Amino acid sequence: MAPDSTEPNEIYQTATMEALLDGVYDGDVAIRELLSHGDFGLGTFNGLDGELLMLDSVCYQLRSDGSAQEAEPDELVPFAVVTRFRPQQTIEVTSESDRAAVTALVDDAVGSANLMVAVRISGEFASVRTRTVSKQHAPYPPFTEATRDRGEVTMIDVSGTLGGFRMPQWV
Repeated sequence: MAPDSTEPNEIYQTATMEALLDGVYDGDVAIRELLSHGDFGLGTFNGLDGELLMLDSVCYQLRSDGSAQEAEPDELVPFAVVTRFRPQQTIEVTSESDRAAVTALVDDAVGSANLMVAVRISGEFASVRTRTVSKQHAPYPPFTEATRDRGEVTMIDVSGTLGGFRMPQWV
């Protein structure tokens, strides 16, 4: 299905997951710069200080205690992936489904294991569990050690929007 826009389908990424795995937790790209490349995305903040979620050109900082706040335009990020969200297909989920079932629906709709696809899911959720790494301080621990210290929050009977990317296995 053709995109509903004449804009190219691009994904902008600052740094790589490999850099995070190597302990590069300080970035040099500001939120305002990310917003010039997209309106939808994911990432993290300096020192792994929360998860970055960008929806509808608003960048949120999700913290390990389950709170969320709008990120400041000058905050820096060591890693992010953003795009201009232009849905090419809509899938209606008509029955209660878990993560595996929704993932299978998306995979079937995409049709190729080699495509990068932005996925936005809006709805009512029986439960949503979030995990967010706590802010790290220099000298930074290795990523595997830093991610052991993460806040987990479970929300029951909530409505909202989930955002993410379905990436090929080789990515």
